[in-house]
Amino acid sequence: MIISLYTLLTAVADSFANQMKGLMHQENVDIVIQSKFSTTPLSSSISPKVVTQIAHIAEVKSMVGIVLGRKRFEDRNMVYLFGISNISQVANKLGLSLFEGRLNEPDKQELIVAQRVLKNQQLKVGDNLSFPQESPLKIVGSFRSWISFFNSSVICDLECARKILGKKDKTNMLFLSLKDPRDTDRIITELSEKYPAIMPIKSGEFSSTGVVKNMFYLSDIVALITLIIASAILINTFLIAVHERTKEIGILHAIGWSRSMIVYIFIAESLLLALTGGLLGFVSSIGFLEYLKVAYNEINIYLPGSLDAGMFLYSLLICTLIAIVSAVFPALHASKINIAKALSGG
Repeated sequence: MIISLYTLLTAVADSFANQMKGLMHQENVDIVIQSKFSTTPLSSSISPKVVTQIAHIAEVKSMVGIVLGRKRFEDRNMVYLFGISNISQVANKLGLSLFEGRLNEPDKQELIVAQRVLKNQQLKVGDNLSFPQESPLKIVGSFRSWISFFNSSVICDLECARKILGKKDKTNMLFLSLKDPRDTDRIITELSEKYPAIMPIKSGEFSSTGVVKNMFYLSDIVALITLIIASAILINTFLIAVHERTKEIGILHAIGWSRSMIVYIFIAESLLLALTGGLLGFVSSIGFLEYLKVAYNEINIYLPGSLDAGMFLYSLLICTLIAIVSAVFPALHASKINIAKALSGG
């Protein structure tokens, strides 16, 4: 169970960070901007005046503004709503692959929906999609993406999303591409000084801020707890094993087994137990991941598509470390057992 929890949390943190890095690279984004004290893009809000002024900076080659929020359907399932002006210009750069229909057009009451959302809501292209207390929007296309959080979203025009989310003329995030990327540090400094309410950062640093940074912290804490708890459990297991096998250990000593051979046999048993537990934990985490995708659609934005071989090998490495650390003390204790007392049951 501990390894399963550790695997899931580590996979979620790594997946979301890699998605953000891939998105920034795909879009050739140099600077990401959100409001200064926001912890996540969802809580960010950039004023329209600032957006307009930044768009007219001479060094800015292009700018993409995004409005993002959570919205529930009538059945209470949650989806992420993205508002993007002129989606046709950035669809490929955002990792979207149109599966059916067409992209939504600016200034129209229409949207495109991720295939996963269409399936969950039992909808198809051409149907209308309604949010509570909002006018119905026509579904004109469905899409897939290599970026997990887009696969749990719907996308419409910027103004349409603002109306549905009640954000009026606010923008959550800005992605800036500069004419000369070498100006990045200077532009960030100038923006920070001129607009104290925003936080401009290099695109490469975006994946290590906010919610992603918190995920990494949580993963590190869980890793430490995993090592401590699992090691304590195995140490206790092997101390009991040594006590119960005192006579057998004495016999092994009597027939010529060396201290190192006694140590090795306990370490081997510890490795067998830990790696078996790691394997079962990794397999169970795959099933739990699939369950989370179905039962908690609102967190799909953070979930990886699958657990790869690298995560499996990393889990086994953690198990190996736990096994060696936890077996050394009991094994050394077993190797020092007095032969005469052991054989007499003392």
